[in-house]
Amino acid sequence: GHTIVQTCFSCLYLQDAQRWLKPMPALGSFVDALLVTCQNAKDAVNCAGVWDDEDFMPTMFNVDFQDSSVFSTDPIKVNEKLKIEKERQQDEAIVWRLDFIGKYMSALVALSRPRPSTLPSAKGLLAKCAQLLPKIEKS
Repeated sequence: GHTIVQTCFSCLYLQDAQRWLKPMPALGSFVDALLVTCQNAKDAVNCAGVWDDEDFMPTMFNVDFQDSSVFSTDPIKVNEKLKIEKERQQDEAIVWRLDFIGKYMSALVALSRPRPSTLPSAKGLLAKCAQLLPKIEKS
């Protein structure tokens, strides 16, 4: 595999997110949630100290997850935008994907700031993500 930066930023849309993604708010909202998810996953792995040097080198590639967002890097605002976009969609497949990434992002955010009250919430969100996977696979 490649680094998280190479994996995410090989997507041409992310080379100029404001230009290419802002006109497509559903995809832009999905990408914002994905970037928040990546940032929280990166932070968790770095905090745990269980990585290889080549795994997380965003500074080597001059990439900042937060600078690449379309609308926001605040998980609350990203969830609000996802909710708006889900309500606008006619296609269930898009709604399921937006719902999945929002729940997955929220679970990782909760897990990155563990408190007794956030762990059951994260577990519930991950369970809902698992329930969405068969629908996403079929669509």
